[in-house]
Amino acid sequence: MVEQKISVHQWVAFLWGIILLSLGVVVAVKANYGVTVATSPAYVLSLHFSDISLGTFNYMIQGVVFILMILMLQTLKWKHVFSFITNVLFGYCIDLFVLMLQHMTFETHVQRVIGFICSILLIGFALAFFIRSEMPMLPFDMFVRELSAKIEKRIGIVKTAFDLTLALCSLVMSLMFFGGVRGIYFGTLLSALTIGTAIDMALHILDKRIHFGDAKVGRVKSKLDETIISFRRT
Repeated sequence: MVEQKISVHQWVAFLWGIILLSLGVVVAVKANYGVTVATSPAYVLSLHFSDISLGTFNYMIQGVVFILMILMLQTLKWKHVFSFITNVLFGYCIDLFVLMLQHMTFETHVQRVIGFICSILLIGFALAFFIRSEMPMLPFDMFVRELSAKIEKRIGIVKTAFDLTLALCSLVMSLMFFGGVRGIYFGTLLSALTIGTAIDMALHILDKRIHFGDAKVGRVKSKLDETIISFRRT
């Protein structure tokens, strides 16, 4: 007997991606085994400058990368604007979950391990929903893709170099602010090694049970590819 799939609009998948990703980030912070590489600069800064939230630092740092991307491309498209708006929404969602889960603690190593595993799974499913939504990615991911195309290098190489740069920046800031390592532990490396597998598993599960589709999405994607302004000399 063929299992009937649930039909889910790609906009819904996009929203689930934001919700699950922000929740996964907060759970990783609670587990305290090391946040993901992408979150590490914002997390270290939020520990030192406690008056500014993790979510705010996250969209500020991604905003800087967004500006660098626009300067590199010398073109601003609607998909870039959409990516930045998604980034701000993601930051607010992080702060919302920080507030909602402020009393949640992992007191034992077993609880922390379970929390860490849950964070990996949440992030894996979040990114799987993002992929199936076919909407523009967050600035970090879009920058990697655009830079890869610009310098004609494999995206895996560019992604690795970008992640190493983020990790190095986080490490330097941690040593400057605290005289030691904060936020970057073995879990940071472990998450980098396992999130890809979590995404593959999540895609396999989702594709077996959910049909993603919305005829309007194709028209939206076409609009997002349109150029707003070009800074290139003609």
